[in-house]
Amino acid sequence: MLGGFVKPLSQNKARSFIIDSNIDFFPSLVRQGQFIDVISGLTIFIEKKTAKNQFHNILITEELNNGQKKIIYAKKGSLVSNSKEKKFYMTNGNIVDQNNNKSTFIQFDELNFNLAKYGSKTITFPKIQETNNFKLSKCLFYFYENKIEQFKEEKFNCQLSTIDEVRQELLRRFYLPFYLPLISLLCAALIIKSKEDKNYHKLKYFLFFFIFFIIVFSELSIKYYFSNIYSVSFFSLFPLIIFTFFYLIVTQEKKI
Repeated sequence: MLGGFVKPLSQNKARSFIIDSNIDFFPSLVRQGQFIDVISGLTIFIEKKTAKNQFHNILITEELNNGQKKIIYAKKGSLVSNSKEKKFYMTNGNIVDQNNNKSTFIQFDELNFNLAKYGSKTITFPKIQETNNFKLSKCLFYFYENKIEQFKEEKFNCQLSTIDEVRQELLRRFYLPFYLPLISLLCAALIIKSKEDKNYHKLKYFLFFFIFFIIVFSELSIKYYFSNIYSVSFFSLFPLIIFTFFYLIVTQEKKI
C-alpha cells in the first residue's frame, strides 16, 4: 500500500530532477561512428572524435517545421557546451538547403551552429505511473459522472482513451498488494511438513506452481477487474477467500 504513494512520487521527483537539472548530458552522448538523434529535429553523425573533443567529418541533418531540410557537412569541429551557450563550431564545410525539389549549396570556412534552441526527446510530461493517486481517482470520478470533458489538472489529461490505463494503475497500487500476504502465507506453508516427511517435496512443488498461478492470476485480474459487477466482486474477494482457506489449513496442521 505504501508503494502506491511512494513509488509515483519518487518517479515524478526523478523526472523533475532530470528536466530541471543544469547538467548537460549531450556532450557525453556524442560517439564517433554513430548517428545521434537524442535531440528532437536533429541528427548528428561524427566519423572521428579525438581525445581533445575535436571532431572530424561532421554531418548534421536538421528537420525544419515547414518541411525543409538542412544538411551541414564540415571537415572539422568542436562542441561548445556550458551554462551560457551550446553550439557546434565547425570549419571548412558546406550547407545544403532542401526545399521541395530545390537545393541550395553554401560553402563556409567557419560556422557556429546553435544547439540551444533544440530540446531533447526526453518525455517531460508525467506518465500515468508517475501521476499521484488524487489525480487518477479524480479522473475516474469524472468519467463515471460523465463529466470527463470538465476534468482539468496540471500536467495530466484525463481522456476516454486512457481510462483503462488509469484504472489498471490504481489497481496495481491498491489491489495487487492484497496478494502479498497470500503469497507470504503460501511460502510459510512449508513449515507444516518436516523435510523428512515423504510428502514434503510434493507440497513444495504444489506450492511453487500454485504461487505461480496466483501471480499470473493477479496480473490478469487487473485487465478484467472492471468487466462487470460480478468480476469486481469475484476478483475483490478471491485473495481474501484463498488467504482464509490456507490460513485455516496451516493453523490446523500446526495444532496437529
